[in-house]
Amino acid sequence: MAITIKDIFKLDSLTSMKIVAGDEGIEKQVEWVYVAECFEDPLEGIQWLQGGELVFITGSKMKGNLSYIARIVEGISEKNASGLLVNIGPYIDNIPKEAIDVANDLKIPVMTIPWNVKLIDISKEITNKIILSTVEEGSLTNFLSNMLFSDGDVTGDARKKMTYFGYDLDGKCAICVIDTDKFQLYLEERNIFDEAGVIKVKVIFKRIVDYVLKKHGFKVPIIDKDDALILFLKDDKNYMNRIEKILIEIQEALRKEMDNISVSIGIGSSYENLNMMKSSLKEAELSIKYLKCNGYDSKIKKYDEIGVYKLLFNIEDKAVLENFYYGTLGPILENDKKIKEVNNIKILETYFNEDCNVTSTAEKLFLHRNTLKYRIKKVEELLECDLRNFNDCNKLKMAIEIGKIIKLYL
Repeated sequence: MAITIKDIFKLDSLTSMKIVAGDEGIEKQVEWVYVAECFEDPLEGIQWLQGGELVFITGSKMKGNLSYIARIVEGISEKNASGLLVNIGPYIDNIPKEAIDVANDLKIPVMTIPWNVKLIDISKEITNKIILSTVEEGSLTNFLSNMLFSDGDVTGDARKKMTYFGYDLDGKCAICVIDTDKFQLYLEERNIFDEAGVIKVKVIFKRIVDYVLKKHGFKVPIIDKDDALILFLKDDKNYMNRIEKILIEIQEALRKEMDNISVSIGIGSSYENLNMMKSSLKEAELSIKYLKCNGYDSKIKKYDEIGVYKLLFNIEDKAVLENFYYGTLGPILENDKKIKEVNNIKILETYFNEDCNVTSTAEKLFLHRNTLKYRIKKVEELLECDLRNFNDCNKLKMAIEIGKIIKLYL
């Protein structure tokens, strides 16, 4: 629900506003307005930006040196502000080419407004729009949170309510979760320990996701949950084909703009009934759990693609899983503890992944073929099984997958 540079063009006091550079950044969100001319140095005010501001200047402090504009644009980019609005008049009569080139390169929107338009009127209308948008966003967040996390069913016509907020959720819908990989480690490596710093990271994270979606014309309901974002997606063929490409772009944009942050994405099943969004959310989260079990980062996984994990994740009594795991693989687990240089679990997993082909398994493990055959024989002796028997292989493979789930809970 946050407003963007594009939204500002629709306001009554800004009908005469023109964009002269950086139009690729027109979907940037505007959190507040900021007049950067209360200091003697035209650049001093930039250091106080927090991110998301639309910066106003008249040039009264520039003393005719318009090269400052390019440097202000660079500062806006560094501080993750939204754009620059220039009052064209006695101090600035045009935007220099240098500033236009910098703005286009950094995708920072630069707009001009005639001198007869009062900044006080502009700032008042923009801030009123931001406040109204914030109130509506809070209402939307509460509504969606109730839909996903409350014990009861959604009451009334949920789709009509979503239409009121400007979202079309007709037909089947699914939940998509964008989850940061190793978020705590990411913060520690960047010495971010205070609550304000963590909140800032999350705000930038959400802003980038929203920006990429809107750039492609997707207006998607988004809410926060811990270090993840929850998106509501419509399920029709054209929409889902496009959204998968956009999700990859989101991963790339986050990595580029947030110092190599990595995110995994899970997508739940689609349902006609919005009361089933709770189930879709759980499925999206299980899809991410599948990725974590298998050591994958920065991947996208649909619930329909996680196979037997659908059953395993839904076994609530973890003792059942542990009993099966240790009861099936216990002898080779004990053997691996005694002989540190041997990892029979890895040998078995690779062997199964290579469709029980000794040659390709040996190549994957960098082992001589005869060495691998010896170790496979040793596993068969320890487990009293036959790795040429389908049922034995299936049982062992299931135990290996269960082992990954057990490690996730340790």
